[in-house]
Amino acid sequence: MRHITVADIGTCSIKVVMGELGEGVTSLAGVGKSKSKGVKNGRIVKPSRAGKSLKEAAERAEEMASRQIQSIHFGVGGDRLRLSTNEATVTISSEDRIVGQRDISRLEDLVSSVEVGINEKIISTIPQGFTLDGQQGVTNPVGLQGRRLEVDATLVTVEDKWVNNYRETTSRAGYQFAGLLPLPQCMGSLLMTEEEMKRGKTLIDFGMETTELLIFKEGELVEQLTSSLGGKNLTDDLSAKLNVTREKARRIKHKFDLSEPGNERKNSRRIEEKRKSSERKKQEAIFSALTARTQEIFDLILSRARERGHNQLLSYGLKITGGSARQNGLIEFLNDTFDPAFERGTPIRPVVGIKDVVKDPSYGPVLGLLYYSAGKETEGGETGTFKATKTRLSTWIRDRLRTFFSIYFCI
Repeated sequence: MRHITVADIGTCSIKVVMGELGEGVTSLAGVGKSKSKGVKNGRIVKPSRAGKSLKEAAERAEEMASRQIQSIHFGVGGDRLRLSTNEATVTISSEDRIVGQRDISRLEDLVSSVEVGINEKIISTIPQGFTLDGQQGVTNPVGLQGRRLEVDATLVTVEDKWVNNYRETTSRAGYQFAGLLPLPQCMGSLLMTEEEMKRGKTLIDFGMETTELLIFKEGELVEQLTSSLGGKNLTDDLSAKLNVTREKARRIKHKFDLSEPGNERKNSRRIEEKRKSSERKKQEAIFSALTARTQEIFDLILSRARERGHNQLLSYGLKITGGSARQNGLIEFLNDTFDPAFERGTPIRPVVGIKDVVKDPSYGPVLGLLYYSAGKETEGGETGTFKATKTRLSTWIRDRLRTFFSIYFCI
């Protein structure tokens, strides 16, 4: 049985997940979480400190799985990613003109050999379509007969400095660096159905320091918008409004329910039936601070999407994931405030493995990474390379992961 380990390094926490591959099924073997250090705005700024946090999370996953980690894949997203397209063509050189894996490897080398920019590195090559002797829409050319094979591919690149930071962080933690994975595509594959990916769907990653809006259409990521506002801003507003520490404001925020104005129903369970006037005012202040900032964050990101011409796709509804999506009553509040329909993003396949877990959207990104890695390993190839199996990333992964995950995990 093969084992894969992936990690999501965020501003608030570092999450490590170990998965097992066997007979086409992946199960969750271990999960670890630690508080992030040396990370700012989702970026590693001090690898030495980030390495200690990574080691802490990884050791917890190892303890749960009763197995040691050898190497770790990481997800990267936001404005650090750059997408470009390229085409390549090879002539089938075998005597029988049958397309083999060697031809696919040659095609990959050619399509990835393009100059992508100074100090940039290709972390993933995603085939969007194969053409064999002029016939488009070929899903798997291996084994077919022909003379000329072409591919259209999306190249995902990131600056060398970020790759080096992840590599050094992994080394400081005492593990091997297995590579970087494109987080937006991974999350889309995890949280969206085939129909949604083809027709068009919007995914929002509501994080601690940033909010990302990802729009998919025809199986591809067509727009990626990032806002510098996130759940941290809600905590800061609450801290200032109530004149309390950020830690206390964070605890208050997580207990509060946005779906109940003034928290007069659900939160009344935590306080006396007849509250004093000062307590009522406090509840109203909390509600006002949280809803005002939440509305501002989503107003800004949705306005930017409309300015880019995606109003029609927004009308199909939005799925939300990320750590700040855990806010109680968030979905209800958004649906009451905005026109598009919002829903919590949940994985599309059943989970195999750990049962004593609860739903937690903050694990959406790292489980998306495991999806992607598992699909690559199932094909027997390195992560970051493509195999001639499907024309779309989402199809390519999903057809191999029919029995994986349907819930999020938290420790």
